Amino acid sequence: MNIRIALVIASLMLIPSVGSETVSQNGDGQSNRRGSMDISIPFKLVGAHQTHILIPVFVNGNGPYDFIFDTGSATTSLLPEFARQLAIKSNPTEQAIGVGSANASEGSVSSLRIGGAQVENLSVVIVEGINAVKASGADLKGTIGINYMKHFVVTIDYRNSLIHLAKGHNEVGVSDSATAPGIRFPDKPVIVVPAIVNGKGPYGFVVETGSGGIAISEEVAQSLELKIEGTSTVTGVGDPSVARRSQIKTLTVGSATVQNTRVIVANFFEPLSKEIGVKVDGLLGYPYLKNFTVVIDFPNSTLYLK
Repeated sequence: MNIRIALVIASLMLIPSVGSETVSQNGDGQSNRRGSMDISIPFKLVGAHQTHILIPVFVNGNGPYDFIFDTGSATTSLLPEFARQLAIKSNPTEQAIGVGSANASEGSVSSLRIGGAQVENLSVVIVEGINAVKASGADLKGTIGINYMKHFVVTIDYRNSLIHLAKGHNEVGVSDSATAPGIRFPDKPVIVVPAIVNGKGPYGFVVETGSGGIAISEEVAQSLELKIEGTSTVTGVGDPSVARRSQIKTLTVGSATVQNTRVIVANFFEPLSKEIGVKVDGLLGYPYLKNFTVVIDFPNSTLYLK
């Protein structure tokens, strides 16, 4: 199992203190009222196990470029060679820490557009050595983070390979279309929701569309007395590392349960918890999320699993 966790922590270290983004509609967005937006963008799954969401993105009016759509990244990221191609001015900042470490810098782009949904003056993180992004099997330029997504209601339809972005009056009725109650998440840089594992909890799990697997902390694994079945290589920033592999009987968020799924037992949750100010015990990646239509209502800080 290949888990991409790098940018969960790496981008959190680089969150801008003041946001100046603005949102506009450009091109092929569908609008029914002034200031509203409702668009659909096809995506494809890439990577060694076809677990990463790849979407076409326009940056500074040019493109399309291939980006990973990653709810586990607080800030949109660019690979250094792409940032140089765009002549983006950047300033060195703290070292990016995740699975391994790498040098990083921060800058901004004039505009970033997915379909007709454009965000202007968007802060970006430029990170070297993001091995999992580079290894995902496409000509990737970076990842889309929450500082872009937060302006919309985001629906990820795994069954039909579509991402929907809605704004304005199209946000209304999200809860009505869901088959289960919404799960509120705190106002933090990433989405942390309560999860029940093997009937115990709740534990705080990050919703991570950029992860190819499910991960839990060593603390939770010990408390659940999980049996270790072997080891797996975990790629992120810097050199790959080794994590232990196990299996859990049930994983439940709200009323959405997945049974008998493999997990990685990892030790990178403590720095993440300290950085965002809420305890994180695990990651909800592709093996869990693929079973549902995932609706993230950012304006109302609510997650729906349909």
